[in-house]
Amino acid sequence: MRKAAYGRAPRRKTPGYGKGPFDPRRRGDPRGRAAERRPLPHGPSILRERRSPIQSGIARAGPFTVQGQSASDLEDREYRTLRRLGWTDAEIDFQYPIFGGFQPGGQVLDFVLTAFGRLTIVAVNGDYWHNRTLQQRERDRADQAAVERAFPGRPYTFLSLGSGDLVDDETAYRINRARVGRGG
Repeated sequence: MRKAAYGRAPRRKTPGYGKGPFDPRRRGDPRGRAAERRPLPHGPSILRERRSPIQSGIARAGPFTVQGQSASDLEDREYRTLRRLGWTDAEIDFQYPIFGGFQPGGQVLDFVLTAFGRLTIVAVNGDYWHNRTLQQRERDRADQAAVERAFPGRPYTFLSLGSGDLVDDETAYRINRARVGRGG
């Protein structure tokens, strides 16, 4: 047995690396031949080409703000779509608090649109925070029921837009024009 130098621990191999069934240095393993592959005849992959944000379909990169408050990419797209439909900043309330807002028991509505004496409440629900589990969907239904208590006797329309409804600018425009309509 070899004696270790004073103050130094003996070198150990990292467990699971080398001489295992998935070691890329093994001969005859097709998974370990990435370095041996020939380049494609048409040059580099089109996925690796650098594109401008306009060419790749990404209109903007964050951080996003709507009416001076931080917003998600979906909320930013919804706001720009509402402005494109003719809604003014006076008719759009972003992050409208009810029942104390961010306090326990409160709620913050994404968009409250006021036109022609009627309220239109637009909830922008991304898949990660709203559509992954049954509990999240049940909480969203309870939040929607709480909106009715916040505006008693006042006519309103509640719309919930998911990530699929706001996937790009043209889809967002088409869906908002059909469900929300033009501004006053």
